[in-house]
Amino acid sequence: MKQFAKYVLATITGLFLCLIVLFIIIFSTVAAIGSSASKSTGVAENSILEISIKNNIVDRSNDNELAYLLAGGEDVSSTSLEDVRNALEKAKNDKNIKGIFLKIGFFEGGFASIQEMRQHILNFKKSGKFIYAHADVMDEKGYYLASAADSIYMNPAGDFFLNGFSSQVLYLKDAFDKIGVEMQAIRVGEYKSAVEPFISNSMSNENRAQVQAYLDELYNIFITETALSRNMGADSLKNMANNFTIQSGKIALEKGLVDGLFFMDEIKNQFAKRIKVTPKNLSIIKYKKYINNDNSSSNNKERIAVIYATGEIGMGQSANDGIGSISLSKTLEQVRKDDKIKAVVLRINSPGGSALASDIIWREVKLLQQKKPLIVSMGNVAASGGYYIAMPADTIVAMPSTITGSIGVFLLVPNAQKLMNDKLGIKFETVKTGEYADLGSIDRPLNTRERQILQGYANRVYADFLDRVAEGRKMDTASVDKVARGKVWVATQAKGANLVDVLGNLDTAISIAYWKANLKKSEADLDVFPKPGNPFERFLNMQSSIKVKTMEKELGSFYTYWKLISETAQTKGVQMRLPFEINF
Repeated sequence: MKQFAKYVLATITGLFLCLIVLFIIIFSTVAAIGSSASKSTGVAENSILEISIKNNIVDRSNDNELAYLLAGGEDVSSTSLEDVRNALEKAKNDKNIKGIFLKIGFFEGGFASIQEMRQHILNFKKSGKFIYAHADVMDEKGYYLASAADSIYMNPAGDFFLNGFSSQVLYLKDAFDKIGVEMQAIRVGEYKSAVEPFISNSMSNENRAQVQAYLDELYNIFITETALSRNMGADSLKNMANNFTIQSGKIALEKGLVDGLFFMDEIKNQFAKRIKVTPKNLSIIKYKKYINNDNSSSNNKERIAVIYATGEIGMGQSANDGIGSISLSKTLEQVRKDDKIKAVVLRINSPGGSALASDIIWREVKLLQQKKPLIVSMGNVAASGGYYIAMPADTIVAMPSTITGSIGVFLLVPNAQKLMNDKLGIKFETVKTGEYADLGSIDRPLNTRERQILQGYANRVYADFLDRVAEGRKMDTASVDKVARGKVWVATQAKGANLVDVLGNLDTAISIAYWKANLKKSEADLDVFPKPGNPFERFLNMQSSIKVKTMEKELGSFYTYWKLISETAQTKGVQMRLPFEINF
């Protein structure tokens, strides 16, 4: 028996050592790949910079070479706003880059993210260099981006979907009734509709009004800006969409929405003709490789910090796709204590989440603002808890299509008594020391007094929310309450309600930060936070990210519904969260 135990222990030890060696080999390989990619190989003359828009548009990518291996050889890389911006800025003054190839594939992204990328493309056009866009299949998202190009081309057999925007909310009350679960909702604000899918089978009048309002505003931005870029009437474009006139690339060409129908090899011939070289001498460089070729350095000691806060807000450490109260607070504290950092831009792209986590982060943001100029840049969404943490800012900058506001709170307490007792035959017996010791237990409904207690709790958190907004926006609480009540705003409307200060992108916020710090851009460098973790942390975060991307692919349009149910199941305590997923 002792001999057997010895062999088992030796086997386990051997396996453990093998795993350690394997990890070392993997990380060493990835580091070598990254190192070689970082070495400048130069850019050939007469080069075209290829920017592929695919998968998800995110503020900042955490992709690396290992992601490809973990995903089984499938490309799960995201399109990074930060990387695209940097590549375009560099290419403007690079004499070897003659033009841009905007390669549009299937991608997801919030409207503000797409609008911001479009602004970067339009800014590049000021250099006088050309931009060609090409897609195999086109929809509104892709066409909105492509309209910033000089010329738009499509696959001759490609489909074109121009039929307007829609937003869909999933209602689950009947489904929960069937399994014997009652979702007991406590909320403040008639527009705080996050709880509606669980307690109703239809959209409330208040929610329908706000959804229609923001959808109309986004659609108006799409029609106006696209029509302007294509030199066509906005009414004409809207009529085509309303009547679903454009269903193929051929019809789009007839109506002047695209400039030609070419296969991929033919579009490359167009590039060669444009820059007067043979196709054989044409060089196309991908934007991620292009920015890795940048070995420029600076001797500036002073810096402007850009802190990214992306995803759901929760307690603890940040995951790859979320904001952790501990992690972000540490980053804010680190930046606050760094005397070489003279101003800060906090980039928020969050629908909110835990009220407590939001307040913990708010405190660190407040401490930072008391020491240094603080500018908030809002991305696709900065609502509810995402809006809450922005309140100490000196200036709030938002994209015209940013979704913000949603100043309200809610709780969800499930009652699974029927499921447990009637359907599963499970009974609970409770022994307690006080009347409310089992408050929130899932085996019974809340009584009247318990509902009053929880409503009072929610009311107090909402009152704190109003106070934070009143202080940050220099308003009285009564005025804040009029624009609060959980109502969702598009930034163009939110500016009129004094919820944001300036309409602009991340570059706008950075320019304001330099101005507030009394520095020229040549006098201080940008320093981006949070810094990448150690290889093991990045490996673990990457696994989580790849799992999400795999789920998105496998579930398709049903992923949104799965995510809603999954996140709700993990909801604890009072929530400051946007009431729905916004898709178009």
